[in-house]
Amino acid sequence: MRPPATSTTLTVLVTNVRLDRRELTQLGRQVHASMARAIDPIHALDDGDVLFSVTTGEVDDGRSLAELGIVASELAWDAVLSAVADPAALAG
Repeated sequence: MRPPATSTTLTVLVTNVRLDRRELTQLGRQVHASMARAIDPIHALDDGDVLFSVTTGEVDDGRSLAELGIVASELAWDAVLSAVADPAALAG
């Protein structure tokens, strides 16, 4: 029997870049996957890890989805690190 989950990660990804539904879904997947670098386990059967991604669709800045994904993933990584009391504990 597994111990009960002790934490849930709720994430909201908000951008003002104009993205269609497929692009927004892909961006959310990329960001959530990058968070697995720091959160282990992620998506266990009994926790509630979830990411919501939304766009206001205000701008079209010309960046590729790959470029936007890199920036968003790094920001999510930074957010995870800032949310833990001892970021060094994530390394090992």
